[in-house]
Amino acid sequence: MSSSDFEVADEDELLMHTYATLPKNCKKYWQKRYLLFSKFDNGVLMTSELWYSVTPELTARVIAKIVRTLLPECKTVLDVCCGGGGNSIQFAKIFPSVVAVDVNANNVKCSQHNSMVYGVEHNTSFVLGDWNILCQGSDWVPEHIPHKRFDFAFCLPPWGGPKYKYQEQFDLNAMEPFSLRQLCLSMCKFSDNFGLFLPRNLDFDQIREVTLELYGEKFKTRVICLWQDQRPLGILVIFGPSCGNEI
Repeated sequence: MSSSDFEVADEDELLMHTYATLPKNCKKYWQKRYLLFSKFDNGVLMTSELWYSVTPELTARVIAKIVRTLLPECKTVLDVCCGGGGNSIQFAKIFPSVVAVDVNANNVKCSQHNSMVYGVEHNTSFVLGDWNILCQGSDWVPEHIPHKRFDFAFCLPPWGGPKYKYQEQFDLNAMEPFSLRQLCLSMCKFSDNFGLFLPRNLDFDQIREVTLELYGEKFKTRVICLWQDQRPLGILVIFGPSCGNEI
């Protein structure tokens, strides 16, 4: 796909700035630019929102390696809410085929461009659309995906911005635009095994509840705390018979 495949509204900005031209609300993230993308200087594109919502490169790489360890035969990966491509790029460096989905044309354009910066555009496909609508059908799934099902599906859902850090406990059932239950049920339609990257202050009882609903008492869900700068960054929750473990 060419960069013209996805139209971006005139008022939306794609950012490839120096510190001096960076918007004020992004300047505090400048020192972390190489943690977000080690190839930042090669022309990485981000929007103001992506500066604080993209998965840091090392974390995304760890997630991809965890999936490879749990699913050594995995060949196809779905990345829902791909944002600026932090996760889809690292998946594409390990797995033969990645499909990245996002509702925001700005994000899709950034993700597409950044995949070219990292040289993984040849095995990454991009879909622009609302997951709440896309998950109701399968026409959007590329033809090269066998039976329109993926070996693994992943999602980093919106956390509501940096303010999530100040909540004593993050309510996964109140997430927007989809709750934990909605998201899990929709992911199950496209893969037997799927993972979510969630805030570190999540309610583990909510994970247990949805695991029980999906798989009954025989299966557990694997949860992994991922750290950055000696601090917990978030919780990787992996569902499915091939990935599950005791919670």
